[in-house]
Amino acid sequence: MKFANGQATVYNRNVEQPLTTEGVMRSSRVEVSFNPVYQKLVWHKVTVKRGAKEMNRLSSSAITLLQREQSLDQEIVDGYVTAMLVIDDTRKGDVIDYSYSIEGRNPIYGQHAFFNTFMGWTIPLLNSTDVLFLITVVIFNISSINLMINPLFRKKMGSLSINGR
Repeated sequence: MKFANGQATVYNRNVEQPLTTEGVMRSSRVEVSFNPVYQKLVWHKVTVKRGAKEMNRLSSSAITLLQREQSLDQEIVDGYVTAMLVIDDTRKGDVIDYSYSIEGRNPIYGQHAFFNTFMGWTIPLLNSTDVLFLITVVIFNISSINLMINPLFRKKMGSLSINGR
């Protein structure tokens, strides 16, 4: 997360190697939610590596924008859309690597920044690591909600690493 002058950019990169049919189905469909009123989604890279061959799978035709109002039954409209990317021709053992950024944030938060990460998965996972790079000295609080694992937090000069092995 890059935060300066009230603006934020959150960069995400996922590298997955599904080893089961269920894993392939989950890994080949990526969903990213954002609010186009004050945010912009930027795709950087979508590749599938099979053996020594790396194939580019970033294509605008593979991305569908869905308007989903999750709280419509409570008469709440939030304006978020979901970009759904379907990565074709993925197989067991392929390495799927994708990255994107969400630029902008809700102006209601002013100079306050926050970051959250999800470390709970419904399929077996070898390792999960999140890194938060800190450009300036900040005070932050860490809290865990409904976490069945004990994550390892590492503070280094300018970064906080969270490993949820």
